[in-house]
Amino acid sequence: MIVPEITTIDETAMIFPETVKDEVISSDEGGSFEQSIDVSDENPLKEMESQLNELVRSYGEHHILVADQLAVIALHHQHVTGNLENSFQTFTRALIIFEFLVKAPSLSAYKSGAYSTADRDINYCIVQKGVILTDLGNVLMMMNRYREALTRFEEALQIYRGRGFDESHPRVRSAERVRMRCTCQIETTKTSA
Repeated sequence: MIVPEITTIDETAMIFPETVKDEVISSDEGGSFEQSIDVSDENPLKEMESQLNELVRSYGEHHILVADQLAVIALHHQHVTGNLENSFQTFTRALIIFEFLVKAPSLSAYKSGAYSTADRDINYCIVQKGVILTDLGNVLMMMNRYREALTRFEEALQIYRGRGFDESHPRVRSAERVRMRCTCQIETTKTSA
């Protein structure tokens, strides 16, 4: 799958329909969105891409559900098909959407005075940026691009700590563990060169 670059901004894509969003954001610390995929399909990737296309048609390119579905597809590429380049490109596309949504929160929520809803959306997107950065770091490590991976892990840790997650938080512990593994790999590469 070739992942096209996002180049247009559609204001309607910034709107998070309350009925959908409440199912997506379930935790006040920005919990993760889970989607069920029917693994009985002969081609689950084709089904995931079909779901992605439907989400883009329904909500536009810059929607939280689109970014979450891209992350699901990227994980499939990473862990099932082993296509690391597609995984990297798809995670990057999801990251771009989350970055956009953090910078341009739902105007409709702010216009209607629903400040807590808009703040919750922003918090979710910020935390998801950290998750995607950690996932990107993992893919980059698998591609032997250790310095780039290290940068992604450090960015993720900065996000988590900026959200007030302490060192015992699972996201911090996970990102710190792979950051340390990456640092060791960089040192090993230096000494063997």
